[in-house]
Amino acid sequence: MVEPDAHTELVNTAGVPTLYVNHVGVRGSATDIALSLGVQVAGNDVSVQLVALMAWEQASIVHRLLESALADYAKEIGTVRDIATGGPVRVTGPTGQSESAQEADPGSEPADP
Repeated sequence: MVEPDAHTELVNTAGVPTLYVNHVGVRGSATDIALSLGVQVAGNDVSVQLVALMAWEQASIVHRLLESALADYAKEIGTVRDIATGGPVRVTGPTGQSESAQEADPGSEPADP
């Protein structure tokens, strides 16, 4: 796994609520990005539990951390299934460019548009 550093270590989390989410919505503006985190229940009903706002620069760090965590998981445990496509999740390649699910698993079927 990735060694903790100033960007990955959880700091001062005592007393902070922990939420399980299975739905993420994203909305961006010229200055920041909002992540709506919630739980999707029966049908398409979503109960938003938290909206996190951050600068685009912070979102870039979150992106890198998530890509790194997904790559570590895939290496140590196995491929993560992309629930949107049913194929493997996209993981950053060595150049930092995201690979499509089709490139990551050439035998997979292309996703419906």
